[in-house]
Amino acid sequence: MNGAREGGRAGVGGNPSGFSVGRRRWLGGLVSAPLVALLPLMGVRQALAAVSERPRAAFRARTLAEAMVALGLADAPPTGGLRLAAPAKAENGAVVPLKMAWEQSPRALTVLCAGNPVPLIARFELSPRLRGHLSTRIKMGQTADITVITEGHDSALGRADLPVEVTIGGCN
Repeated sequence: MNGAREGGRAGVGGNPSGFSVGRRRWLGGLVSAPLVALLPLMGVRQALAAVSERPRAAFRARTLAEAMVALGLADAPPTGGLRLAAPAKAENGAVVPLKMAWEQSPRALTVLCAGNPVPLIARFELSPRLRGHLSTRIKMGQTADITVITEGHDSALGRADLPVEVTIGGCN
């Protein structure tokens, strides 16, 4: 026989397990609250703060040189191992296609543009398995050089620059 017909409840709120959604959330909070309270003791907050400070300083930078210093990439020499492709003249600076190709797989790629109010555009942490190339679209505020800095798995730095003329700026 059915428990509901015998006067028993088949579940709270029609839920066959007997637990309401509100009760599940409450129990989940009860279990996770002590874990969240322990995170500062495990040093997670300090580790996250240390990791995130470099990008914060770079995003506060207003010139290409300041951003490169904040990221620790100021002395990156030009490299032939990185090739950049973008239109020589971009009609709309809000969507400028950028292709990056390399011979040796880098650990990280950092994309900057001197003509933007905030020069740091993106930073990619790459898997060693990623080979060959990466494509994206970036915003450019005005005609300027796109600068891409590679960081190798051996911490070697490399730099490539590509001038792009922008007809209509994409950064306001």
